[in-house]
Amino acid sequence: RNVEINGGLRLTILPERPFNVTIYNEFQRSVRPFTENFGGATPARIGNQAGLDLVAQTDGGGFAVRLSYNFGLDFFEDARFQFGNSFTHRVTLQETFRFLPSTAFVHDTTFEYQDYMSAGSTAAPTLLSDNARIRTRIGLNGSLTESISLLGMVGYAAGFYGASPAVVGYRQDFDSIVAQAELRWQIVEGTRFSIGYDRDFYSSFIGNYYSRDRGYVNFQATIGGSFMLGIDADVAFMDFGAVVSPGGTIIDTTNGVREDIRVGAGVFGEYRITDWLGVNASARYQGGFTNFLDSAAVTGSFIDPAQFNKFEVFGGVRVFY
Repeated sequence: RNVEINGGLRLTILPERPFNVTIYNEFQRSVRPFTENFGGATPARIGNQAGLDLVAQTDGGGFAVRLSYNFGLDFFEDARFQFGNSFTHRVTLQETFRFLPSTAFVHDTTFEYQDYMSAGSTAAPTLLSDNARIRTRIGLNGSLTESISLLGMVGYAAGFYGASPAVVGYRQDFDSIVAQAELRWQIVEGTRFSIGYDRDFYSSFIGNYYSRDRGYVNFQATIGGSFMLGIDADVAFMDFGAVVSPGGTIIDTTNGVREDIRVGAGVFGEYRITDWLGVNASARYQGGFTNFLDSAAVTGSFIDPAQFNKFEVFGGVRVFY
């Protein structure tokens, strides 16, 4: 019962033609325990993403338009967490105009509608609302020199949470600028370094949503043609929507709003034994630090621990075919 599985299928029809179609499905069952075990509750979670991509482009791909639809399912197996089960419909329109061999203007607009199966349920520890989210961005992705490239995107995003009761003095909906900037440096062949910043907002079981400002760095190198090393680190500031009970009262009476700082770091290594076989291992740390204080946590009825330290170690074998 604690087996994880991850699999997907993708079919592209006429991939080299000016008009092509891709159909895909990705399934995942994950088992990641919460900090509290809630009397042995099973932390198994099922996610499925099914979608369709339609692409129209000029000969050579100088100008391309992509229209995508994605249907997502997020489902908790244990009855105590099923207040968080939801469906999400996502539609994305993206246009790309390439004016140099490796430089392009990019514009994308995404609309999402999330439908919680038990929206407004009094059995939930916090209020969850059906919601509509939209974001639109424009930017540039391309090379500055032979070894340095830049990605820059800026836009606007908004989220509407219609079922939330009005709580005086606390923000229920979201609207703000979203952005991403990344500088990439190809130090030598097979060795890359990148540094970046992104700002966006995401769906959340606590406060309906959170906005995130994150800075990150990545380093990847191939050594001797058979060993690959990757190192990354990031730090993020997260600002949550008002955390309220299904009845509309503020849960955190000390601070009113929840603000977190998350830090993370990881290392990945892979050794290619042969051209078709490799072994790998990775280790990751993530820490969450917050001002959030929930009185319900004393009785164990609140599912989200305010602060945590998480360590993950993975090992694997990869076959290339």
